[in-house]
Amino acid sequence: MMGAHKQSEYLHMNTSSLITKNTFCRLIARTPNGLARLIATDPSAPKPIKFGNSKQASVYFDAQEVELYINSKKAARGIQCISGEAS
Repeated sequence: MMGAHKQSEYLHMNTSSLITKNTFCRLIARTPNGLARLIATDPSAPKPIKFGNSKQASVYFDAQEVELYINSKKAARGIQCISGEAS
């Protein structure tokens, strides 16, 4: 079992890198339905994270996975990545 300080540090580290579904949609210029189609058809697309079982539960994505996904799409076209290094 983690100590209280370690657990708090772990939660901050992991949840601070989440972005909302709407933010992801804006980054890739897609509607929410377009994002859903992308996730269903592209196995390399980042997978959503939900904190709840209801249909209304908020959906998040790991910011690092989103950045890697975008960079991989750019690299496939021969464009330099956000970080300045080709993947």
